[in-house]
Amino acid sequence: MRVSPSLIATVALSIAIALPAAAQQTGRVPAAEQRRSLEASMLVAGSIDIQPDGSVSAYRLQHAERLPPEAARIVRQTVTGWRFEPVLVDGVARPVTSPMRLRLIARPVGDDYVVSVTDASFFDDDDITSTEQLRIDRQRPAPRYPPRMVAEGIPATAYVALRIGRDGKVSDAMVQQVNLHRVIYSRLDDARNEFARAALTALKRWTFHVPTTGPESDAESWTGVIPVTFCIEGALICDRDSHYGRWVPHVPGPSTQPAWLDDDQARRLSNTAIADNGLSSGHERLQLLTSLDGD
Repeated sequence: MRVSPSLIATVALSIAIALPAAAQQTGRVPAAEQRRSLEASMLVAGSIDIQPDGSVSAYRLQHAERLPPEAARIVRQTVTGWRFEPVLVDGVARPVTSPMRLRLIARPVGDDYVVSVTDASFFDDDDITSTEQLRIDRQRPAPRYPPRMVAEGIPATAYVALRIGRDGKVSDAMVQQVNLHRVIYSRLDDARNEFARAALTALKRWTFHVPTTGPESDAESWTGVIPVTFCIEGALICDRDSHYGRWVPHVPGPSTQPAWLDDDQARRLSNTAIADNGLSSGHERLQLLTSLDGD
């Protein structure tokens, strides 16, 4: 939905962070083109209450006081229009409370910004005891910031698709997309490739707890997507506490789908409403029947 001038100003200010003044002064990229390439996003966490008929009875947002008022209004208008597939317990529809994460995206349209909830997750990634879901092994090497990019000082997020074998090891991995959180003009592809290589180098060594109970326990392999954020000191995206409730700018990179993911798997795994270094396995506890905008 289109938003008020006050929210436009807030989003525009966050996006200006990603446009280095020196680069703007060179005139190498026209201002309009700079703006068209930039977006801003916000990850919001909370919980949601679902009634036996699948309607939403209530929701709560963590640190709601930190959200811009109009962003909170957009969340309210979106979430209250949702309807879910009833959750059955022993064959009977029951009320449930679930964790919830939302990804809000602000995209420029002319002189305005259109803000919408683009993804929602109802997956409890803090529940490390579940035996029905694919889980990250907590003992894992952390991705290293690419040495060749230190001079540029660019924060970035790489979305890595993984296929996990029954031994819990990575059998296939591919970077689907790399978003840069600051604009550079001469080495966009090189920068994305550096971050992609660094993400793959680390994640190929990760191990996972595979499902041992439930409907997925007999599968030959499992798939998931992990967003890896590469941080530099002082970058807004890298301070999780301070950037909560604030717009974080990014230059979206091209998106690629691995050949070993079919269209349905790719659709389920495309969820960006997950925390950095968290895992989207495409299996949500709640199934949303309406569209994300409530229609």
